Amino acid sequence: MQNLSTEIKELVSQFQQATRGTVIPKEVEKIKVSQMASKLAFFYEKLRNAIDYQEEHLLRRNAIKRVLKRLIVVESRKEKIGQHLVYELIRAHYLENEKTPVNKIEEIEKILKQYLFLLKDLYLTKNLSPVEFQENNNLINWVLGVASTEIDEKLIPYHIDDALVSAMYKVVKKDLVFMTLPDNMTQSERDIHSYLAIHRSLIKSDFDILSYKLFLLYYPLWQKNDSETLAEVQKNLRLIKNAITSQIKDPLGDKLIKLFKSHSVYFTVLKDVILKNPADAISRLYDETTLSQEITDACKKRYLNARNKLNRSVRRSVVYIFITKMALGLAIETPFDIMFLGHVNYFPLTVNIIFHPTLMYLVTAFTRVPSSKNTEKIITEIKSIIFDSDREKIIYKIKKSQQKGTLTNNLLSLTYAVMYSISFGLLIYILYKIKFNIMSGFLFVLFLCIISFFTIRIKQNAKEMEVIEKKDNFFSFLIDFLTVPIVRAGRWISLNSSKVNIFVFFLDFIIEAPFKMSIVAFEHLISFVKEKKEDIY
Repeated sequence: MQNLSTEIKELVSQFQQATRGTVIPKEVEKIKVSQMASKLAFFYEKLRNAIDYQEEHLLRRNAIKRVLKRLIVVESRKEKIGQHLVYELIRAHYLENEKTPVNKIEEIEKILKQYLFLLKDLYLTKNLSPVEFQENNNLINWVLGVASTEIDEKLIPYHIDDALVSAMYKVVKKDLVFMTLPDNMTQSERDIHSYLAIHRSLIKSDFDILSYKLFLLYYPLWQKNDSETLAEVQKNLRLIKNAITSQIKDPLGDKLIKLFKSHSVYFTVLKDVILKNPADAISRLYDETTLSQEITDACKKRYLNARNKLNRSVRRSVVYIFITKMALGLAIETPFDIMFLGHVNYFPLTVNIIFHPTLMYLVTAFTRVPSSKNTEKIITEIKSIIFDSDREKIIYKIKKSQQKGTLTNNLLSLTYAVMYSISFGLLIYILYKIKFNIMSGFLFVLFLCIISFFTIRIKQNAKEMEVIEKKDNFFSFLIDFLTVPIVRAGRWISLNSSKVNIFVFFLDFIIEAPFKMSIVAFEHLISFVKEKKEDIY
């Protein structure tokens, strides 16, 4: 009988500890909010999340960051920030009502005390140049991102995810072979890039989570409320932020993610198998027949969840596109028609509202789940990881880029320009033929680019369990040739427009603060009425 690898034994042990959890005594006071007020706050969160597309596993952390920014920067609160935060999270259903201990507020206040010390000289700074203001704002945003991640981890510990990342890192480190490395990169830097890439590929960590993890790596005493550490961080805050940002955004990370994609699938499924019943996981892993069946069951469940997540993502994206298209249609397209045509051109207006959501639904509706061969490969590879068998090495080698100015490079650039010309030229020609004017045509192309990028990203998430690469054919090449320029344009638009999302800005800075204040007032009113009612009896 083969022995389980050391990494897997350690992973099972950590999962067993994490799932035991901490039993909260019944006598410990829990936080309770009004159900009626909670419904209002929950509805608002649903609306906002529909308008601002985000990954589902980041919704709570992003909500924490948003609330902190409003309370600290906009409202300039200095006291009871943790209390306001926890209550808002419960009302919005990010935390369970009547199950969150009151002492969580004190724990969050301790965390915030350090970050408020870092922020005190940032958000109150005046008379800054536009460049200095932007740099200051970026630094504030970075600090709030790190703070929100630490608070999120305190509220809902990351023990399982951390253990999984650590296990995959140890396994991959043994298999990873760097044939070439960027100039002047040390072994330590290589390991950090591998660790960050595993975080991104395995548990979909974003910039804020990666910043937090690196920050703790460099300052392990931060969570110990060490005064010397706090003073050092405050003194070198900009340098720390810039250094961490540089490491996270290094191009090497994106290249490593592609190498780690398959391993991420294996460890994701292995996590499901172990968590099915951590107590007897060791014995089940040794039984190869049982193990194969449980991996198969876990894969089927993951495939189904991917399909369900795809449907949810499509619905959210359709709502986002529909709302923004309606708003832009009424605010821009209709006035343009009246001003330059003398009447509303209803055909382009209707097409612009209906076409893009329908296109997204149709394209994603035919996305298929992985085949049985995909599952068979996952079974084989997981067994090799569990028993530390011989595996194929993960080879990283820098591809030599062609020198600029060569004939080949110029021809490729010209071909790429032709791709853009053909794609957008054909699209504009069709719109011209069906009587779209400049404004309606611009909005159609704009949202086609955005919806194309959304669709590709959503479909890619649905296919994240695939470990068998599909072979290219002439038809797929032709589709790529025509659509890649549109998708890349959509990516650029989405990444840049997210920074100036007028709808999100309106909700966050115009609506949210008074709305949340009205909810608190409404909750106090409900509590007051209940007290008076109890006095009667």
